[in-house]
Amino acid sequence: MELARARAGERHGARYPESATVYVADSPRDVQAAHIAGSPIIAVATGSATEAELRAAGADHVLATLADTNAVVSAVADLTRM
Repeated sequence: MELARARAGERHGARYPESATVYVADSPRDVQAAHIAGSPIIAVATGSATEAELRAAGADHVLATLADTNAVVSAVADLTRM
């Protein structure tokens, strides 16, 4: 995650702190990694984990898929509101 933030920062001439970075992933271990990094997480139940497992792991938002663009954008906006 740190490498992705650094590359985005270089490309856009900005700094992206952990709290302003939303991690999108599909496993409980990814949820744990996002918490360790201090980043909010949108978990998507497209991998082997169920929505219930991702919620139990502590994901900030859980989506069934990424097919609903409005739901994804809404979740990102919610997690990056300051």
